[in-house]
Amino acid sequence: MMSSVVRQACILLPMCRLLGVMLFVAGCYRPRVPIGAACSNDGTCPSGQTCVGGVCAPPGTLEPDAAIEVDASINAPDAPDAPGAPGSGMWAAPTRVPGVNSASTEDDPSCTPDRLTIVFTSDRNGTDDIFLGTRLSTAASFVVAPLDVLNNANAAENSPEITADGTTIYFTSDRVTSGSGDVYVSHKIGGTWSTPALLTELSTGQDEGDVAISPDELTVMIMRAGKLKIATRSSTAVAFGALVDVPSLTVAGSDVAAPSITNNADAVYFHAGNVRDLYYAKRAGNAYTAPAPISELNT
Repeated sequence: MMSSVVRQACILLPMCRLLGVMLFVAGCYRPRVPIGAACSNDGTCPSGQTCVGGVCAPPGTLEPDAAIEVDASINAPDAPDAPGAPGSGMWAAPTRVPGVNSASTEDDPSCTPDRLTIVFTSDRNGTDDIFLGTRLSTAASFVVAPLDVLNNANAAENSPEITADGTTIYFTSDRVTSGSGDVYVSHKIGGTWSTPALLTELSTGQDEGDVAISPDELTVMIMRAGKLKIATRSSTAVAFGALVDVPSLTVAGSDVAAPSITNNADAVYFHAGNVRDLYYAKRAGNAYTAPAPISELNT
């Protein structure tokens, strides 16, 4: 896990997550209309949808021109970035997220699309615990408190991922075996978070260090032993299938960690390298484009 202050920058992703020192956030939403309806004149869509190609679509849907054809040159070291790709100057300068940072280490944030609820980890109470913050507007500071029902006093909780509707949190914890993280989930029912449940299909005797969930909760990506693995499911009512390796999401000489994904993991953000730079890759058939550093966000 990376030690750093939480920062923010705008991105198409419907969730935001700390990859190193950045918080990625998404667009705004309005009252409900059917998926596929035209976006409003100012480019907004109802709650739980995002404007993609002029129509309202589920969170995590990529722009039409983000699709990439499978091509023999796709992984060539000298292949140019697509227009508007990370590293091309599309990112604004990151700023600190008000109300979240302390003198301790803050890490692994995830927020709802409206940016009014955030979960993250902090060791300010002596161990890595999950904190939840809320605010009334994006101009205000978050008010944060430990999410005690998810935390274990004798364990480290990490990598929290909150869903777009703010009612489910996935995270890792080594409460069973010290130093070996497993994946857990908690649901907000009637205003109260449920006791975390172990997701056995995603948990092994190895250390599950980071977990990323797509906005539709049908794709999961996990960091294990410095490599990324992926699994899918047909609905949230069933378990995830077997985790498989993603060999194209590698950076030479470095572990990769802290993934953040769109639906179907069509776009993946993660960090790698000795100084934990941010990288980006897009799906190209059954593989991914060569991970590219997001140069304007890396220091």
